[in-house]
Amino acid sequence: MNASEDADIRTPYYGEWVWGMAFPDGSVSVGRMSIARRVSPLAGMTNASAGAAVWCVSKDECPYEREIGLIGTKTTTGKSELFAGMYPDQAYQWARFIGLDADGLVGTEINGQPTLVGTGSWQYYMGSPSTTVGFAMTQRSTNPPVKAVSVGPSPALTSKPEISGANLRALAPSELRERAIAAVNKAF
Repeated sequence: MNASEDADIRTPYYGEWVWGMAFPDGSVSVGRMSIARRVSPLAGMTNASAGAAVWCVSKDECPYEREIGLIGTKTTTGKSELFAGMYPDQAYQWARFIGLDADGLVGTEINGQPTLVGTGSWQYYMGSPSTTVGFAMTQRSTNPPVKAVSVGPSPALTSKPEISGANLRALAPSELRERAIAAVNKAF
């Protein structure tokens, strides 16, 4: 994780990522992100890349609408956090999901592959209440299946001021994160 934009021109987090969300009611959701394009360092975000994100019902069945997936470093109040997000459209008016990695580092918790595990906030519709979730995502391949993704400018990450590492880690028990890891392992 780096709070300064890296001079390396490669796309950070490039590849196919699979994710799982564990909700407090016991339900889980799974999906994929095809991270294929570096985004400009705006709105407190550095070393970020974006691509297509979809929800899935199984490993090979992802019938739901496509969204924008984003992975990078977010800096708020002088502290950097490893961040993942999903946005319904390029306007980035609201985030369906915002998550912060628990230790701020890409780990290897799932099958020894690059992995993010942490706590997030999920909001199904704009204006609906958000819920705290555990999340896990791991890189399944270094070749993103969807490469030509049109993405707008970097999102304004100020729409959810309650999202900070300290707030999120305090809200979700480690049990939610463990269930998210299990969901990824089971689905993919």
